Amino acid sequence: MTTLTINNLKIGAGKPKVCVPITAATSDEVIAEGSKLLTTSADLVLLRLDYLENIKDADKTIQTIQTLRHWTTGLPLIVDLRTKASGANIALSDEDIQSVLIQIITAKVADAIKIDDRLDPKIQNRIKNAANNNQIRIITAHYYLMQRPTKDQMVDKIDQLEQTKLSDLVEISTIPTNKEQVLDLMQACLTASRNQSHPIIITAVGPLGKTIQLASVACNNSIIYEPLKDANYLGQYSITQLSKMNKML
Repeated sequence: MTTLTINNLKIGAGKPKVCVPITAATSDEVIAEGSKLLTTSADLVLLRLDYLENIKDADKTIQTIQTLRHWTTGLPLIVDLRTKASGANIALSDEDIQSVLIQIITAKVADAIKIDDRLDPKIQNRIKNAANNNQIRIITAHYYLMQRPTKDQMVDKIDQLEQTKLSDLVEISTIPTNKEQVLDLMQACLTASRNQSHPIIITAVGPLGKTIQLASVACNNSIIYEPLKDANYLGQYSITQLSKMNKML
């Protein structure tokens, strides 16, 4: 597995990098959360665009992102706008997602974008080409919401995403219902990381997913999502909680 550099942050080398997701509805709420990040152990910030109340207003969205960048100076910024089928907070057409993301890419206000594998392949390619032309990194992600994939199925999916043109990182997310499924996800990441060139991100939604946060270094997971608030984001430990645990360890 090779490394990837985003804004001088080397991903895929050393310990997993900490990414704080922001799921606020208004620009003021986004800035309120973003302004706290520089005093934490965050390495990156992820803005979930599907939570913004004015998401279809590209100008307001871009302004929000620009202000967030001001308050998180030095932290690479990822933007994420996924389909409803992949768990988005709001339902947008593939065309609407394309329009918003390409305007953000053209404005060059983000360092990386996350592209949902469920988007129409032609739309994926348009977004990826625009990002590549503007030197913006691409994360191609697949979300297992209803399925409970086996280890081999996840390895195959990672391999499929790896072969997707122009992707810089690949990500898979599951909702495990037992410990065996958590171990399958970790083993899939470890196995794939030995054969693939792109850094890999894995996420397990729900309380069982906390195991992934604690054991990511053991399975070559490149990025851990750690919410700012103690109120759990997708059942995960917050960055404050994990910082305390790491000090104890």
